[in-house]
Amino acid sequence: LRPLQSASFGLDARSLALLRMAAGLLFILVRLVNLPQAVRLFSDHGCLTRAQLWSAGGLDSEACSLFLTSGHPIGVLLLNALALICGLALTVGYRTRWATFLCWLFDMSFYHRNPYINPASDNELQLCLLWGFFTPWGQLWSLDARSSTPPEDRQPYLSVATAAWRLQLMAIYMGAALIKNTHHWFDGTAVEISLQSDFWSSHLGNLLCDWALGFPGLLSSVTESVLWVEFFLPLLIIAPLWPLQAVALVSLATMHILFGLCLNLETFSTVACGLMVGFLPAAAWTR
Repeated sequence: LRPLQSASFGLDARSLALLRMAAGLLFILVRLVNLPQAVRLFSDHGCLTRAQLWSAGGLDSEACSLFLTSGHPIGVLLLNALALICGLALTVGYRTRWATFLCWLFDMSFYHRNPYINPASDNELQLCLLWGFFTPWGQLWSLDARSSTPPEDRQPYLSVATAAWRLQLMAIYMGAALIKNTHHWFDGTAVEISLQSDFWSSHLGNLLCDWALGFPGLLSSVTESVLWVEFFLPLLIIAPLWPLQAVALVSLATMHILFGLCLNLETFSTVACGLMVGFLPAAAWTR
């Protein structure tokens, strides 16, 4: 029973280490994307002052934000710099536990300081950092590992945190499928509408849409496929057989790559693909 549990809910130590580096780099990427607008988004000289935030939502839900300590542009930029340093520490595995906690705290702080700009990629990254805090993802390929003996056991690391991260990812995708309950998804026009949108569609998305319209029913089939992929394939993430897990990871990653190429989703597709490396089975490292 233990091998089945490990295969379904555990994570390989090498994949965990790679996930830590990916989480750190993606945290830095998201911060750099927002950095040019940091003063406008997070200071009292921007679009949402702290006073406006308090009057709109009260203190209870925003009290955990580090950005409530200063509304001055210099203070905001210094906090952004500290966040980038924490992301770098997590990437290289220096004081990994503290770096993980601080990255999570900063990510939550960005959201609570201006919840109106919260991208879905930040939500997934926050969850990854939360569960990663309770795993030994600094045990390999890190500066911390220089002062410790690397584990000889190559069995997947199994804990409540690794099981929760697998189930969390399943819930994200299955939940995304369940909320697609508007008539556009049921009549098969959702993908066509998205690719024709001036706001959401990229130039490549517009070109592909024009081409696909020459094949009646193609975009309707793609719309239906998105629902099937998002709802059913994530179930394979907890399959005890690594080839089934590989099918789920490759399919979901391919879907995100296509989303990123055809739609303007900022860092969402990059973060979603990057965080999948933590689920690489042991066979991926030995074959």
